[in-house]
Amino acid sequence: MKLIAGISTLVGLAVAGPSARTGMPISPVWMKSFVTPTDSFGRGKFYYTLTETEIPNAGSIAWNTCGDVSGMFGEPYCPNTAAEAEEVYSNLLVEHFMPLSKAAGEFVDEEVDNIVTFALGGKALAYQGRPVPSPTIDHTTLALNDQSANDVYKCGLKASGSVAMDQWNKWAVPTPVGPGWADATAPDTKPCLNLGGHQGYNNTRGDNTWAPFTMKNMMCTTSMYVICRDVKQSGSTHGGQVAVVEKDMTTLNIEIAKAAFNAAYNTDYVVPTEAPVITEAPVTEEPVAAGGNRMPMIIAAVVVIAIVVVAIIMKK
Repeated sequence: MKLIAGISTLVGLAVAGPSARTGMPISPVWMKSFVTPTDSFGRGKFYYTLTETEIPNAGSIAWNTCGDVSGMFGEPYCPNTAAEAEEVYSNLLVEHFMPLSKAAGEFVDEEVDNIVTFALGGKALAYQGRPVPSPTIDHTTLALNDQSANDVYKCGLKASGSVAMDQWNKWAVPTPVGPGWADATAPDTKPCLNLGGHQGYNNTRGDNTWAPFTMKNMMCTTSMYVICRDVKQSGSTHGGQVAVVEKDMTTLNIEIAKAAFNAAYNTDYVVPTEAPVITEAPVTEEPVAAGGNRMPMIIAAVVVIAIVVVAIIMKK
């Protein structure tokens, strides 16, 4: 791991003011997935981004929010698999909140507090006559669309009152299974979901809680950045305030995010120490000629000093 303190100031200045807009802490980038396939309507590869700010009541208004971000086809994200959730979350986190780690190509310890949790578009809701179990939702045997009493998680509802056609669609091939939930049960007071809240980590003991990358229940009134999803973008988004920048997601960003979580949530983690930097020049001695010694040089120097002293005395 590198601390690269020398570039901290430069990188910090580069991300501190993304534009002339006020109160905008990030300048969102659209990132293309290498896991998610082309959408079912043949429009192209999916891209993912974040809202510019944390959105109050993120779980409740995520669908309206992402519509404002990218138009009528923009939707908040509902992950189909754990691998997809890991990829999308990690890349958005590193790209927007870990500039030093991104520049170094590995996790930089001073960004350990930069982990951010992102709201999703999926939540537990009463839909088509199926009530949300009260007081708890049981995740232990639940899979998406398994028709059990706890099968109440939907990707929606959209402003029209319908659920998503592309995400968590039981008619999709293959049928999405979701990434799973961080907790065995959830109270019905926390029906909304996020990524990054499971606080997993990976260590040498093998008790890996980073993977699978699961969803965490939360109250829908929580303020969070929202992950939005759409097909290839052009021009500007986020209400016309953000010029579109597109980037590919990478596996390196996943490794950086994994290391960040390990540093933040693994109690065994020890911050690596750097070797001390030597700032004073080392003291060296004159080399000794082969087969010789320094005694004649010392004697000659003493003789010269004695002659000078005698000459000074005789002049007086």
